[in-house]
Amino acid sequence: MDATELTPLTESRAAALRGTARDVVRGWLAVPDPAAVEIGPIGASAIAAAADASRRLAAVDARPANAGAVLDGLRRLAERTAPAPPARWNPFRRPPSPIDLERELAGLVAGLEESRDTLTRAAVRLASERERIAEADVRLEEAAHLLRTLVAGAEAAAREIGSSDPVRAAALRGPVAAGLTERLGDVLTQLAVTRQARLSLSLIAEGHEALAGAIDRARATMVSALRTAALAGRAMGERARLEEQAGALGRAAEAAGEAGSTRQAAVTRAIDDAIAQIGAAATAARAPLH
Repeated sequence: MDATELTPLTESRAAALRGTARDVVRGWLAVPDPAAVEIGPIGASAIAAAADASRRLAAVDARPANAGAVLDGLRRLAERTAPAPPARWNPFRRPPSPIDLERELAGLVAGLEESRDTLTRAAVRLASERERIAEADVRLEEAAHLLRTLVAGAEAAAREIGSSDPVRAAALRGPVAAGLTERLGDVLTQLAVTRQARLSLSLIAEGHEALAGAIDRARATMVSALRTAALAGRAMGERARLEEQAGALGRAAEAAGEAGSTRQAAVTRAIDDAIAQIGAAATAARAPLH
């Protein structure tokens, strides 16, 4: 819709406006001094209300939630958490602590929650401002329709009394018509401003909804995926460690068997048992994670 295009009136509403316009024109015709006829508050209150609603938009924050940094942090954490190729087991190498991941995740999740709460509060504020602007739009349209009807009514009244009261007819065609036209221009200008504000609020709301969706998806998928990836990484590391231990014990058992002594045979049996236990643990570690 064009900024100055008005919504067509229903027949009942158009009839009501015509009745209002007739009453206003009758009042003008009853004024003793034709030069004292004034436009008065027609459309003025609608302009003032719309201007106030537009001024309030200065306090609307178009970017109330800085969730981008948190989402980038999740992405970087995911890249660091990606399972690396199994390294050769080293009993002196300290494995990475899963507590660090949990702490980082807790901080990032807290940031997501804070951003989501900010967006929720902003949505409430936006809904209120959008409702206020929509009401201003309706009032401006009502005023514009009434002013256009009054312009036509004043001209019709001037024609009707042109011969009996030429002075009053000239006032209706001159100052009154000029005042109505000027007020109509003011209303239409404010209506264009109000509709631009409605469009801006709609764009802001769409941006907020898109960001809220990204936050919700991150909370629902990325966080759980990171925890799963961390678990998989720990499982792979543990499997590699178990397999390395099993291999080392197997080599020790072979060396013990070559010794051939009764005492060494007892040690070999103990080592064999340990190998069997670790082998079973390694096999379990290979099983898919659920």
